[in-house]
Amino acid sequence: MKILFITPIPPSDYSGGGLAVKQSLLSLIDFCDVHYIGPEFDNETLTGALNCISIIQPQSKLFSIYNLFRGNTSSYYNSLTNLLKKLSLADYDACFLEFTRFDFIVKELPLDLKLIIRIHNIEAEYFSAKFRTNKNLKNLIRYIYSKKQEQKLISRADSIITLTEEENLKVRTIYHYSKESKVIPICIQQQNKGERVESAKINILVTGSLWFGTNVNGIVWFLENVLAFLPSQNYVLTIAGSNPSKQIIDKVGHYSDKYNIELHPNPKDMNLYFSRADFVIAPVFEGAGMKVKVAEALSYGLPVLASHHAAIGYQNSKAILCSDSAVDWISNIESLSSSKVNLEQLSKVAMNCFIENYSLSNSTQKYSQVLIND
Repeated sequence: MKILFITPIPPSDYSGGGLAVKQSLLSLIDFCDVHYIGPEFDNETLTGALNCISIIQPQSKLFSIYNLFRGNTSSYYNSLTNLLKKLSLADYDACFLEFTRFDFIVKELPLDLKLIIRIHNIEAEYFSAKFRTNKNLKNLIRYIYSKKQEQKLISRADSIITLTEEENLKVRTIYHYSKESKVIPICIQQQNKGERVESAKINILVTGSLWFGTNVNGIVWFLENVLAFLPSQNYVLTIAGSNPSKQIIDKVGHYSDKYNIELHPNPKDMNLYFSRADFVIAPVFEGAGMKVKVAEALSYGLPVLASHHAAIGYQNSKAILCSDSAVDWISNIESLSSSKVNLEQLSKVAMNCFIENYSLSNSTQKYSQVLIND
């Protein structure tokens, strides 16, 4: 089976979207010949396994502004459109599209070419949150056009994959989608945490895109309402992720004199931080989609303390402790920290939860059901 795979975000290990794209590619290459079209990436395993790779390039700033006001909000508009015009699209059995951002491909695809779209989140909600965090003209225009673009793609789709039941329901309700859809949660590779780095203190880890508003707001909330009320001598908080915002940098600077806080921007290897962690926190209270950081923690066999919102899409498990109030967060942290034996037991529960629900073997089987058993 020959698949044309199109994505606006490259596969990577350093962002939720990148990990999700990597999941799709690793699942599809097991039973399909995949032609990748997307931004450049660095992964030898994928490079060797993909049937063909076509890199799209962002257009110049001048062209981006011109296209933005014409309703083409992607910086890859020119590059991707020109590439699709050169391909013999009749040679492919299906087109697999990540995200609902490239609405302009609809006019390039033959009507009889099956289109499968994997929806990571409702883009109108994503760009609404992005505009509220950073109110500039570009984000406003992208927000205004996002719902129309999403509707255009979903109307053309022959099959849709969502990460959660909640997103699946939203697609059917907001966009009146009535064709085939399947829920496939985030699935990633099992990680080898390596030798445990022992410490007298309890090591708390938080990861993610440290520039994105909902992540920033959650971490700041945790610093102000939870960490500030824990005994500083007992805990180390490690914040590791991409491009930390000025707000996070300033807050860490403010609290680091009194509390043990480490900030690691753009780490090349997360294994070090996971090997030191006793558990992972996910204080996310808004935003769309399934939070990859929870699956990532489980893949290392680490318990997760999360908001109810961050746990959307995950099976109920003793390894995922949910709470929303600061009082409950403090109570759960103290409970988790009270016994190393308890943490070790929860670590086994976390790993079992991951293997049964969020490992790549589960993902490959579900993708094949969508493409082959259709």
